[in-house]
Amino acid sequence: MNQAEHYVKTVRRLMQEAGMRLQREDQTLQQGRIWNEFVRRAKPYDTVDWKASLELARRYKSYPRCCFWNALQIARRRPKLYRYCEGFAVSIIPTEHAWLVDDAGTVYDPTWALMSHHKDSPPRDYYGITIPVAEVTRSRKQSDCQPAWLDLCLKGGAE
Repeated sequence: MNQAEHYVKTVRRLMQEAGMRLQREDQTLQQGRIWNEFVRRAKPYDTVDWKASLELARRYKSYPRCCFWNALQIARRRPKLYRYCEGFAVSIIPTEHAWLVDDAGTVYDPTWALMSHHKDSPPRDYYGITIPVAEVTRSRKQSDCQPAWLDLCLKGGAE
């Protein structure tokens, strides 16, 4: 189990315990269900191609700190090569993040590749859900500030 997967499963366990203590149907129980759904759908990713990530960032004019935008734009332009993925990446602390994966499960992270101040501690563990570009686009139209994985786990959707 990589660190990103461990983080998510710990949050899920804590939400379940909080919900059991409250013993009522409320937001805490809903949060527990969301984390259960995320864990059910998510996969760990441990292999990152940093050289290709930086090339993608430069070719597609990615922006620092705009991971959701960067990954979505590249996935739209290169759908046969890359799938859009959202979840958590761990460098020093777990961070909600978006990146690309190929059919072999290799991660391409154009956003973190651009951020020179993270060169000493780039993410090494990723844990997330691949989401079809159409699903991400639909989710973004409904809520610009909510990650697509949260929308997917709340309402169900494409696997």
